[in-house]
Formats: sequence, structure tokens, C-alpha cells
Amino acid sequence: MKYFDEAAKEKFYPYIIEPSGGVDRSVLAFLADAYHEEKVRDDIRVVLKLHKDLAPAKVAVLPLLKNRPQIVELAKKIAKDLKKYFITAYDDSAAIGKLYAGRMRWVRFIA
Repeated sequence: MKYFDEAAKEKFYPYIIEPSGGVDRSVLAFLADAYHEEKVRDDIRVVLKLHKDLAPAKVAVLPLLKNRPQIVELAKKIAKDLKKYFITAYDDSAAIGKLYAGRMRWVRFIA
């Protein structure tokens, strides 16, 4: 099926995704709404910004100093306590910037 755009004087083939009327349609709508592109320096990064009610984790505990045993112990205790009430992620494997930009990127929420 071709379409002719009068304003642009162009012909093109429209593309349409038509999933069945079940869960597929809702999931597609949520994913399409959550898709965002961010410019970081000279690079474009694709980010999935799920609404906070749909996000897979609600809390992330990321201790800043993994070489300080008392901080790591306290962070693990906090993560354990929060796990009773929320889906919680704990990670002390890298610097906070790398944790946030890498592994924890999927935890970003929209308020």
C-alpha cells in the first residue's frame, strides 16, 4: 500500500505494527513509551525509561567505598532489610558512575 503525502510531494510505504488485542498490545505501548535516546558527549545512547510502576527494581543499594568493611556491611544490611518490602538490587563491584551508567541503567525511573 503506497501513501502519497501532498505536503511533501512524496510517495512512501507506511509501516504499521499490529499485534493481537491481548497482552502484546499493552507491552508494545509501554515499550514504545519508554524508549528514549540521550546524547552523551558525541554519542547517542538508547535508554529504556520505564514508568516507576513497571520498573523491574524499585531500590538500588550501591555502596561508594567497597574497601571499607563497615560501609559494605551496613549497605548489605540495608539491602537485606529493603528486600522484605521492595524488589532490591545490590552491587558493589565498581565505582558509582560505572554502576549507574552500566548495570544499574535499567533502574532509572520517571517520577
